[in-house]
Amino acid sequence: MKEENKKNEQMDIFKTGFVKPEEEVEKIDIEEEIEESETKEEINNDIKYNNIQMKEKANELINELENQDDERLQKQNKKRKKKNIVLVIGIIIELLIIGFLCYIKFFKETYTSSLTCTNTTENSNNKYSITTNVIYYFDKDKKVAKTQNSIIYIFNDKASYEEYKKEYVDTNIKDYSGIEQIDIFDDQNYAYENKTTYTYSKLKKNKNVTIKDGLMTVKVKGRKEPITIYIESYDSVIKTNEETGFICE
Repeated sequence: MKEENKKNEQMDIFKTGFVKPEEEVEKIDIEEEIEESETKEEINNDIKYNNIQMKEKANELINELENQDDERLQKQNKKRKKKNIVLVIGIIIELLIIGFLCYIKFFKETYTSSLTCTNTTENSNNKYSITTNVIYYFDKDKKVAKTQNSIIYIFNDKASYEEYKKEYVDTNIKDYSGIEQIDIFDDQNYAYENKTTYTYSKLKKNKNVTIKDGLMTVKVKGRKEPITIYIESYDSVIKTNEETGFICE
């Protein structure tokens, strides 16, 4: 009986297959769970790494786009500045042109022609010679509108020049519209020049100036005698200077 039971048990094992103990089954399940957990962790780590990489790339792209925007704005600002500078320069040039045209039209004295008349004489004591230059400027009606009178003393020696320079008294008219006077001493050539310019249009605007029959009378404060200027024509200037020994060109 016992032998038959053993035989039957052996037959049952071959029929039903080999059955692992419960401990081994649990051990396998735990190992599978661990493997699954490790796999999930690896997957999560990979996801995190990918997310970080994507975030870094996104930040790099954003920074690059921002840099491109900054460069574009800088270029636009430079272009605007250049345009503004060109515009300002253009406006300044236009204003200068307009100002120049206004000056020529309303302020600058314009003359149609000029004539220079010269005369040279010797001083009675032979210490110096006197050269007188008069430049006449004529308007469109061929009337004198401006004169520039230059009287030049050329001394024969240094002693005569130094004596004249020492005794010289300045009698020039100053701060009077239409009259400009300057003195020039030339120590090297022992010469002295007094240059007087009369601008008729400016003289006429002064209060103590009268014009009658072509004769302008200018009363200057501090002077006993008035200045008289005859407003001559071109032909009259030629005739007067010929009669007084001047050569006109």
